[in-house]
Amino acid sequence: MKDLANYPLDSVGRRYERLGLSKRQGGEIRNWLKSAGLISDVKIVHPDGMIVWVYLTPNGAALIKVPIPTPNEGPVHRFWKLTLMKRFESQGYDVREEALLINNHRVDLLLNNTIGVEIETGKSNMIANIEQCLDANLSGVICACIDSVIAARIKEHISSWPEDRKKKIVVKVCRLDQRVP
Repeated sequence: MKDLANYPLDSVGRRYERLGLSKRQGGEIRNWLKSAGLISDVKIVHPDGMIVWVYLTPNGAALIKVPIPTPNEGPVHRFWKLTLMKRFESQGYDVREEALLINNHRVDLLLNNTIGVEIETGKSNMIANIEQCLDANLSGVICACIDSVIAARIKEHISSWPEDRKKKIVVKVCRLDQRVP
């Protein structure tokens, strides 16, 4: 479980190799932890294929005394947030998670204190999130969408916005290997 906390995005194979476990041993441990409610997994479909992401549950995080993820955040949202945080940090950005903006809106990620990143799964008020970021005077907003349907809905909605607002928004579909726009 501590390995999941320390390396949340690593694949099952990489994790088993690092821990010196065979597939059988790792699978047995994984199944036991899952049945105990300490870990869970979710299938994440993305443009490059599908992965199964294994993550700590709140009970698992509490047991090993690591911070519990944002309470209202689903696992798919959390996966993409961690993926994008790692990506932006590797590109030299200062990244803050769940940063509170001047208008009391919490943005998923804040890059260099000037660019908001909102991860859109279709379960939140996407347009309101974008508007809140713009209203907080951020220089730009990246809408990281989990699929092309959500991206198309956002693009359609903002198409009638004034040009000065539209030019601050980048709508992208999340991918596993992608540079910042």
